[in-house]
Parts: sequence; structure tokens; C-alpha cells
Amino acid sequence: MNLLGVVNGLRAFVPTMVAADRPAKIVITASLAGLLTFPGGGAYAATKHAVVAVAEQAALSLRDTPVTVSVLCPALVRTAMSEVGDDPKDVAAAALAAARAGRFLVMPEEWRASVLSRTHRLLAGRPPEIPTPEEPSTHSDH
Repeated sequence: MNLLGVVNGLRAFVPTMVAADRPAKIVITASLAGLLTFPGGGAYAATKHAVVAVAEQAALSLRDTPVTVSVLCPALVRTAMSEVGDDPKDVAAAALAAARAGRFLVMPEEWRASVLSRTHRLLAGRPPEIPTPEEPSTHSDH
């Protein structure tokens, strides 16, 4: 459902959005697990990595239309399944602000260095490491 829900949603709504020929925003929810690989992430991480790739493909495919795409990659979010994490209202507000601003990637600021480090390590042929957030110097910007 993580991946196919996104694909089916795009198939269902994008043609109508493009045909309307007016500005529209798509926000796709992935996860920090779609940008970084954590021990025990298994199939969840794989599907979230795929969701990020689908979001990139959608953004590329829609680049000459008035429809833009943002991908939300939150860390932990407080839900009925978890008492730990960011307030869902804050995560939603950050996603909407990013979509309005035309930003593609929405993620917690404290994880940016780990995402960049992962990319550099893999490009250099080094094995992956367990990612860690930066020490918070300011409040996170999803």
C-alpha cells in the first residue's frame, strides 16, 4: 500500500489536474526512511525509497505543466501507533507551506547532513552507516 497507493492516486488524479490546465499541487507522503536506510527498515524502507523515486518521476513528467509535486519525508510523527514524534499538525503545515512555495523535498532539517553524508559515502564506494540527526540548534523545518 505504501507504494501502490501513491501510484494509483497519481493515475486517478493527475490526468484531470493536467487537463484543467491551472496551477495545482500534489503532496506525496514518503518518509525519512525513503531517504536514509536504518537497520530493520526492511520492506517499509524499500517501499518508501520507491515512493521518493515515484515522486521524482512525477515531478519530472509534470515539469511542463502547471502541476507541481512535493514529497514529504518526515521522521517520527505522533499517531495512534506512536506517542513519539512531531505533532502531525506541524508536519502537515510544513508540507503545505513547501507545496505553496514549490519546494520538492520536505524533510526535518536535522537530518539533512545525514542524507548528504549517505550520498557521498555511497558515491565513494563506502558501505552504509547508521544515520544520526544533527544536534538541534534550531527548531526543525520539515
